[in-house]
Amino acid sequence: LGVWGELCTSGAGLARGYWSQPALTAERFVPSPFGAGGRMYRTGDEVRWGSRGALEFRGRRDHQVKLRGFRIELGEIETHLGEHGGVERAVVTMRRDEARGAFLTAYVLSSGPAPEEGELREHLAARLPEYMVPMAWIFLDELPLTPNGKVDRRALPEPDGAGRLQRSNYVAPRDFIESALVGIFEDLTGRSPVGVKDSFFTLGGHSLLAIQLVARIEGHFSLALPLAAVFQDPSIENLASRIRARSESKSLPEDDSVLVPLRTGGEGIPIFLVHAVGGGAFSYLALSAEFGDRQPIYAFQAQGLLNGREALGEIGSMARDYLEHLKAARPEGPYILGGWSMGGLIALEIARALRDAGEQVSSLILMDSFVRPEVEAETPLSFFRGFAETLGIPVEGLQVTEEELDSVEEGARLVFLEQRAKAAGALPQDFPLGRLEKLLGVYQANQAAARNYRFQPYSGPVTLLQAGESAAERSREQVKAWRRGARNLKIRKVPGDHSSMMTPPHVKALAIEFRNAIGEAAGKSRRSS
Repeated sequence: LGVWGELCTSGAGLARGYWSQPALTAERFVPSPFGAGGRMYRTGDEVRWGSRGALEFRGRRDHQVKLRGFRIELGEIETHLGEHGGVERAVVTMRRDEARGAFLTAYVLSSGPAPEEGELREHLAARLPEYMVPMAWIFLDELPLTPNGKVDRRALPEPDGAGRLQRSNYVAPRDFIESALVGIFEDLTGRSPVGVKDSFFTLGGHSLLAIQLVARIEGHFSLALPLAAVFQDPSIENLASRIRARSESKSLPEDDSVLVPLRTGGEGIPIFLVHAVGGGAFSYLALSAEFGDRQPIYAFQAQGLLNGREALGEIGSMARDYLEHLKAARPEGPYILGGWSMGGLIALEIARALRDAGEQVSSLILMDSFVRPEVEAETPLSFFRGFAETLGIPVEGLQVTEEELDSVEEGARLVFLEQRAKAAGALPQDFPLGRLEKLLGVYQANQAAARNYRFQPYSGPVTLLQAGESAAERSREQVKAWRRGARNLKIRKVPGDHSSMMTPPHVKALAIEFRNAIGEAAGKSRRSS
């Protein structure tokens, strides 16, 4: 009961197979485990038994894909596109190429004048997480159909050369720097023509492509550029301005700092968020977008991600280092601190140091953080599975076995993972190995720091926003552990699991609870004063 599986049918009325299609027959008509010599037909429908004995239908298995670690129901995207007034019908598929790896492509049949791509992107972005918004868009006069009237997905045109942007606000490059960036943007995203006002992320860029973008820029212009620059200023125009300024100084970038401004508008108390085990600030982009311009938001990224810096391997040393940058940005309180997963532990230690120094920490908000991180006895496969998940690489699609990874020397395992990921299209072909090594070093250091952390009692107010879809037993254990050490603890459940709570659509509810926690703390502070 309640377990999703594939619906299979059998019995005397079962067909013999597909006419003149032996390969498809062998795939769909399989031996039945419920009777000697019997066969059953795999329908491809995903269903489960409900508590009242009815079968509940979720979707087609052949329309499910896994992209950057996320399982996606293509039909869900198609349904939301169909809700747009300018769309008569839409079909979404997953494609691959060497430059972009795996990506979603939308084929749109309009009901009148074709809507602009940006309009459809905004329509989906308001309803779905970022990873479910297609990168490539193709507008068709008609959809190819099979003889029985279904969409012939195999006959849909490849997006190569068809990823042409439809827009009315194009601004051409104005110098050689902008022209070079246009070429890099177009090559990485497969979109054209790219204008200088275009944002890397609205063109379909994501965290892995952003790392590749920085590597391309550094290689082309022979200067250092912080990864943070991509999501601070993701347009060609702004990146070109940074490059011009950097070219004149020829020094390490001044903004190559552990503290990254995500939102600078607003007059409220700034929010400071601490990175999770991957070390980057990307995980907070969706959350910060939900705040708009209400108040400034900053995120800490790991030292090991920066040029010429070594990864810190202990929670206390991270807290002390980040506290210096925090005080430089905001010398006096009150302070609002937050952290997701491992980041919550670092945020807690920063809060402890501030309170010990007599500063006011008005809010400490932890997002599904674990008092005692549950790190199983690590095998090479489980370690690389965790590392790959922080990058958004679906390890399942790489078809790596424990035995196979054990046979590879430890020093060669990263190269092995890189080659397998590129062969599977999960990693772009020219993704730099040096950047992968840096990311692995940060991940290893953070894993060790979380494993060795020992939680000491904390008397300040703490709000724990716990993922509602986490395993019930683990959630109860964590609540008990937190209550033993946090004397002033509030717990709120938010939708999603440990990962999906940070992305749309669940991140909207997370932001609401985050703001509520800040508001409750502010109200309590006013009453006590």
